[in-house]
Amino acid sequence: MRRDLFGAPGEEHARGSGIRTPVAILRWRVRRGGRLGRNGACASPAREQVVSEVLRIARKVVVFGYPCGPAAFELDQRLYGDCQSRKFFAPSGWEEHMLHPFPDENLFGELPEGWKRMVIPNESLPFHYGMMKTKMFRPWDYSFRLALWVVPGVVERVLRRVDREPSYRKIFVLTRESYAAYT
Repeated sequence: MRRDLFGAPGEEHARGSGIRTPVAILRWRVRRGGRLGRNGACASPAREQVVSEVLRIARKVVVFGYPCGPAAFELDQRLYGDCQSRKFFAPSGWEEHMLHPFPDENLFGELPEGWKRMVIPNESLPFHYGMMKTKMFRPWDYSFRLALWVVPGVVERVLRRVDREPSYRKIFVLTRESYAAYT
């Protein structure tokens, strides 16, 4: 019997989209906000609608994370050019990823009444560029993967130190004020 990630075995699911969920009364305590910038998952015109819909159905907390702003977009364009000039196979979906400029922090504009926002920088721009460049060289890529496997705690501490501005990605934690005291 098939077990779905978000339901009981054999439970049927209604289909919907990020703009229109099929069941208005369905509420989640924590809702991951979807993908707003990676692999063309959400084109520019629909982003605000997705944010609005996710806030509508969320109970407490919504988490969005995405490459943020023109500097991150320019960096990825540069990396994509590096891949093409080296005849390196770019990650799947990269062409779609580059179709639309990345949203910036203003994507959320004025939050609806009762919501507050916390912004967490993730991966500085220079570090992101360096890490992506090392992935183009197998020995460095394998060395990093090995380090993740052998000494994950050390790698985590190092990676946390590069979560600063200017950042490639930002993580937005949106919390209903009525629940803010519990988070």
